[in-house]
Amino acid sequence: MIFYSCKTVEKSSVKNCHSEKIKFDISKLDDKGLLGNENGKVSVDYEFCIPNNQVYLAEVLAIDLTLKNVPSTGKSKYGADSFLIMGNTFHSDFRLILCKIANLDYVKEINQTHWE
Repeated sequence: MIFYSCKTVEKSSVKNCHSEKIKFDISKLDDKGLLGNENGKVSVDYEFCIPNNQVYLAEVLAIDLTLKNVPSTGKSKYGADSFLIMGNTFHSDFRLILCKIANLDYVKEINQTHWE
């Protein structure tokens, strides 16, 4: 006999999430991490900084392999002693990913990236 168990993440929040670090409204995103109406849905890009430390970088990338360490200060204007990490909400588990990132002590805030 095989038994299956499903565990769902509540849409509006994840338990023990430091959501105050997430500086954009994820409640407006659908279950795929997309924003907008049926005729024009887009994902949301986001960025955050971590200390320039390979252990921290590996820990962050283990949360989401699609995160990118980019050679820029971004809107956050962090210096050479930090890595700028960029991600995207186009994941079915984007809420969990963002909460895991926000729960890291060395992540101060997660900002939406506004491309110009």
